[in-house]
Amino acid sequence: MDIAYDGGIQPCGLTRASVNIRDRQGRGLLEMWQEATTAIKDDIANRRYYEFCNACCHKFSRNMLASIMKYPGKTGLL
Repeated sequence: MDIAYDGGIQPCGLTRASVNIRDRQGRGLLEMWQEATTAIKDDIANRRYYEFCNACCHKFSRNMLASIMKYPGKTGLL
């Protein structure tokens, strides 16, 4: 399970979250995880892969992206 720094439940660390743990509304974490991953599981089962896929080596990529988005002037990359 991958929960982003902002509470988004991500089916992959490089995807945008459509489900957030802050919006529980009485739902359990497992139910929310299933909701967040249904579409990507179906796509992978049908051999549809996303252009951002980097073979599940996403931790560094996501952390770098989050740093650039949140602190664009402090990373030295922009």
